[in-house]
Amino acid sequence: MLLTSNQRKHHLELSNFLKTGGNEVIVQPTGFVYRVDFGPGVQPQIHYVGKDKVCTCQLGADCPAVTAVRDYLLAGGQKSQTPEQPGFTATMPAICPICGSQTHHEPRLGNKQRGVGWVCEQGGEKHYYRARTAALKKLPRREWLVPPVYDTAGSLLAAGVPLWE
Repeated sequence: MLLTSNQRKHHLELSNFLKTGGNEVIVQPTGFVYRVDFGPGVQPQIHYVGKDKVCTCQLGADCPAVTAVRDYLLAGGQKSQTPEQPGFTATMPAICPICGSQTHHEPRLGNKQRGVGWVCEQGGEKHYYRARTAALKKLPRREWLVPPVYDTAGSLLAAGVPLWE
């Protein structure tokens, strides 16, 4: 990945700060991501790294916050939560899973049920929805519109309604 001059400057400042022993870096799991606080000597001070090993800042996978999270976990740090809801997107992918282009955050597409919304530079929203559809197709199929009800002894109390009726 080629960095812009602004990204190179940000990366150098952050790397130099860490090499000179700047403030203590604080890593803590926050929901489905890791919050990395470099202290007031670094801008941006707070970084968020997902389980995909990509930071939400402009440096993405090249950000030293990714290394800080790795070191934190190797030292026995607490892992972040794993989404229980299948198909939930806790972090935005750095590259589009459909075509490999860069992605950008799109708040209008995200919500509490789906997670983070994003758009692809090449395919826009279409690639977001194609990726969501692919994730949902991996879910197990439901057999019942209304499942049958059984008592504690296992006797059928109410018949279910299958999806095919």
